[in-house]
Amino acid sequence: MKKICLNISVSGLAILFLLASYAPSRLLAGETYDIGVLLPLTGYREAIGTMEKQAFELAAEKFNQEAGNHDRQLNLVFIDSAATPETAVREVGRVLEEKGESLRMLTGGCSSPAAWAVAKYAQQQQIPFLISTASSRRITGQNWNYIFRLGPPEEEYFLEPIARAIQDAGEYKSAAIIYENSICTTETARRLKQLCGRLKLDLSIWYGYRPGRKNFKRLGELLAEKQPEILLLAGRSSEAGIILSRCREMESPPALVFGCSPDFSRPEMWDIAGENAEGLKTVVLWKDFLPYAGAAEFAREYKLNFAKDPDYHAAEAYASLEIIADVFSRAQTFSRDELRDLLAATEMTTVFGPVRFISDSRYTNQNRLAGHLLQWHEGVLETVDH
Repeated sequence: MKKICLNISVSGLAILFLLASYAPSRLLAGETYDIGVLLPLTGYREAIGTMEKQAFELAAEKFNQEAGNHDRQLNLVFIDSAATPETAVREVGRVLEEKGESLRMLTGGCSSPAAWAVAKYAQQQQIPFLISTASSRRITGQNWNYIFRLGPPEEEYFLEPIARAIQDAGEYKSAAIIYENSICTTETARRLKQLCGRLKLDLSIWYGYRPGRKNFKRLGELLAEKQPEILLLAGRSSEAGIILSRCREMESPPALVFGCSPDFSRPEMWDIAGENAEGLKTVVLWKDFLPYAGAAEFAREYKLNFAKDPDYHAAEAYASLEIIADVFSRAQTFSRDELRDLLAATEMTTVFGPVRFISDSRYTNQNRLAGHLLQWHEGVLETVDH
């Protein structure tokens, strides 16, 4: 496990958000509170975990510079989940045993299986867990009052923008759904199937594949035989690049291609698929040109520090620390229960967008955000004109 501790001045956090909250921090001088940050710092999700870690560090550095009083500290403890449930729960448990009551909250979480396992554990231990990214709908569908999620469920935020785009096109009748057999994308595929039924599209191909697959010969044959007009992909960009190349071999490639997973909006998508991704449409939660306060500034700072553009993972990580800073600026006792209640009452704007945790018949403590339909054109994601 890789673990890095960062000291952040809580008084600085309080000053930063004082105007928004009108409630001064009441941390005692010299007191230190620990925040566990769950990220896949090794394993197949290491690249995403590293990006989120960089964003947490960037936020911490900024808040530190604006702080001034280093006697009052927040300690970020990075916990390597390796993107597996067993490792994630074991390492969180180890940190909890080591830190005891000083571990006030958990955040991070960008792998759905790992975040799900830790969310269940955190609820049992009554530790507030602000999940940054993991998007499986079941995570906030359990009526768990210690679990909060910044990003919306994956299959929820993109369905309506895709539905509108298909309805605007008007003349298409057949569709194919191709998805990775993993927890999150299988849920997504099922929702896409319901969407096809709602739009009265003939589902000519329903095709699941194992993660990491490289040979799609049989799928190529199916595409050539069925000739679907609309292609709905749910998976990772690595496999999508191969699938899109199969589509280009068709006599009549699909007229509309939608990437129905967050990977399709990442810069690596074009790096992998190249011209095969031209015209591919996808729904995003965040880009630096969206009208969110501080989004463009955050993107510039991130690129300046790390020589690459941030994607929505980085924005979610940075926003998570903004939320935690706001919560601590309003706290009085800093008990876990008080921090949970303050999270539930959060209403603010971050670099990732507006934040308000809603509980209803479907979800508990779930932030809701609308998606934005974009498309790839010559290596750049652009807005879609209908």
